[in-house]
Amino acid sequence: MALLKALPKVLDGPYVYLSAKQAETCRASGLGIYIGDLPGWLPHVVVARALSFGDEGIKHAMNALGSVAYVWATEFENVHAHWCFEEVSIVVDGRRYANSEAFYQSQKPVPYDDAQWKAMRVNVMRTAVRAKFAACVEARDLLLSTHPHPLLSIKDDQFWGFDAIGGGENMLAVLLMELRNALVAGGPSLALALSPGPSAAPLVISGPAGERLRVAADLVWAAAMPHLPPALQQQVAAAEEAQRAELRDSVVQVVAGEGGGYLHVRGARWFALFELDGLRQSGELDQALAAAKPLVVGSEPADAPAAEDEDASEAHSVMQR
Repeated sequence: MALLKALPKVLDGPYVYLSAKQAETCRASGLGIYIGDLPGWLPHVVVARALSFGDEGIKHAMNALGSVAYVWATEFENVHAHWCFEEVSIVVDGRRYANSEAFYQSQKPVPYDDAQWKAMRVNVMRTAVRAKFAACVEARDLLLSTHPHPLLSIKDDQFWGFDAIGGGENMLAVLLMELRNALVAGGPSLALALSPGPSAAPLVISGPAGERLRVAADLVWAAAMPHLPPALQQQVAAAEEAQRAELRDSVVQVVAGEGGGYLHVRGARWFALFELDGLRQSGELDQALAAAKPLVVGSEPADAPAAEDEDASEAHSVMQR
């Protein structure tokens, strides 16, 4: 069976992508006969059997998708144990991280709070994924080539992936399909999808459009004012209403959409909007704003240190995350 060089519109089953970088892994995994044809797409069942896995997980996944075939690639994961892919460094809100996994791990609450982390981890992963695919043309082009097929990752993880026995939410793939839709749409959707670079506003508020989002933006802007550079404070004080709104938008970016409900302070952590009043009263919000100075577009805080990979296997790449 030859590898597919491109995915057809209609698939006869699930497929996995193998790049030319997988040659040695294929040689050691019983897939050596395909080395001369790399890169390409190979039926998932062929790969699974070569790695001594059964096909029950594949059948389970197909049933969950209503018998619609899915595709996957190691390039879509954050960490890699069996297959080869060198993750790129990413920039989020002006700060550079070793890779998307390092950013993801760096955003966990300190001290750790499981309920808080579970409430925010999808938004954190969304940012990590979008920053990675903004920085990596190879991964981005591969993601686009999968359209419009479902994405699904079988692994021992019922939240970020799809467990072979227990199923799962497949959330990493959901975020990737969300990004892929924006890439396919282009225009403003594309600009928003690939915008987590150093030009991003230092304060980003996201959540469903409405009064709650507006009130949160007003609160954050008021809290940020004392932390702005003196020259910018003077500009705001002297500006007409329209110019004042532009200055505010350069500091506090409001992203209305489904989900969300968070404030992200550059170089700091994510805060739930319902917590903002309490955080301001306790002084924690001021501390985060002070740590993010200067609160101006384009400033470059120091590179963030690489995080220890707590999930050092691709099969368990997002367990308990």
